[in-house]
This record gives sequence, C-alpha cells and structure tokens, in this order.
Amino acid sequence: MAVLDQLCQKGTEFIEAEDANQVLGVIDSGIHLDLAILDLFMPGADGFELLSDLTARLDGIPIVVLSASEDRSHIRKTLDCGACGYITKSTPAALMIQAFRLILQGGMYFPVELVSTAHSPASCDQLPPDPTLGLTDRQLEVLSLMAKGRSNKMIARELGLSAFTVKTHVASILRTLQVANRVEAALVASRLGIDL
Repeated sequence: MAVLDQLCQKGTEFIEAEDANQVLGVIDSGIHLDLAILDLFMPGADGFELLSDLTARLDGIPIVVLSASEDRSHIRKTLDCGACGYITKSTPAALMIQAFRLILQGGMYFPVELVSTAHSPASCDQLPPDPTLGLTDRQLEVLSLMAKGRSNKMIARELGLSAFTVKTHVASILRTLQVANRVEAALVASRLGIDL
C-alpha cells in the first residue's frame, strides 16, 4: 500500500495474508509485528470474531481496521472489539498517513463523523447545562488531547503529569460524561461545542 510506504523507513517488511487462516498462521509463527491491518470482510472468518481473537493474541500491538464500509455499526463494533483504529478506504491519503502515524505513536483513530452515539447512555439532554460539562480545566485539557487520539502516556508527557494522574482524569471524565470510552467522550464534547 502506497500510504504505508510513505510512513515506513527503508527495509520495513510487510506481510500480507489473503484469508483468516493465513492471518492466524502469521500470528502463530511468532513473527514480531509492529502493526496489524485487518479487512473486516476477509475470507475465512467473521471479521469481528477475527478482530477479537487478534486483539487477545496481539496484546499491546495496535490493530487497525481498513475497510470500504462506512457503516457506523461496523465502526462502533470495531471499537468495542479492541481495535486502535478504523480507517475507511475513502479516507484521503494525507489523513490516512496522519491516522497511521497517530496509531503507531500509541494513539487511536476513528472517523468521529461516522461514530454514532445513538446507543450511548449519554445524550445532550442528559448532560449538565454547564458548558464545561462539569469538568475541571485540567480535565478539559485531558479531554481535548483524548479527542486528538493521544494515549495516556502521551497526555502525561504533554501536560507534565504522571501517567497515574492522567488515568484518574480519564476515568473521571468518562464517569462525568456517562460514556463507555474515549471516542464517545470526544463525540459528546464535540456535539456540545466544547473547543477541542
């Protein structure tokens, strides 16, 4: 893939698999991977089952779904299965490169405009009328960086905080916004016009 060629240094090795059995064969071979890119509609397995299996087997290795599907339910299910990103094949090359870079640095990327919060317990009606959503200034800073896909470690470095403090802020943010994950938190903040 030309986009990945632009990201990687000379000598980077790509391993391609045509179906789920080949994917599992690569994983079982013990080859070190820095990133796994999965098509949900790969022959030989249900894409979400395969994604869940890979997430369990590749602990700590980012898994990205690259798909032609722009179905919001697919994107949300991908997030629930533990992927670090979902990139649609219609994504412009420059944005795709930024998304892969972000994921390789420990962040997450999901197309916010396609992630539905319809099933989230948080809605605009349920949230406090306070324009800050009841968050402290520091929590708003953390939320802003979360929305940009930064990992806890990256947020800690950027704000000069300990990783434990960032983890505590993230938990408080999710609890205050009544959401299950970081992407939903960013979506709620965006829908309410918080400057991220």
